Amino acid sequence: LYYKATFEPRFPPITTFQPNQYLYASLTKDSVSVIGRRDAAGVFYQIGFVLPRKIETGLYDIEDWGDDKVSAHVVADGVILGGKKGKIDLTRSGSSIVATFDFEITHGGTLYKVQNGKLSLKATGDL
Repeated sequence: LYYKATFEPRFPPITTFQPNQYLYASLTKDSVSVIGRRDAAGVFYQIGFVLPRKIETGLYDIEDWGDDKVSAHVVADGVILGGKKGKIDLTRSGSSIVATFDFEITHGGTLYKVQNGKLSLKATGDL
């Protein structure tokens, strides 16, 4: 199990992305969530994706939130930052998901690239 990504330029709220909690499950009837989260010693942040529940293996554009769309987000400093201009290449097999990804976020007027993203998770709930 792993969930990795870097930020360019350096993103002060998440100096090093080191999740200690993982989620790969359907939280609604129409979607599946894939989340890497750090929640320890007063520090909370996450990088996550919301995918259509029936999504198949393939390369997808990251879009704004919405039905049947693939969306990405970063939560930091108590703010949800929506991902833009990115892609996720995912493989779903049984109860596992493996993916590579990159996208952009804007925070405080600065554009950050979330890059070198890689994850491999097993289901933590119903899919």
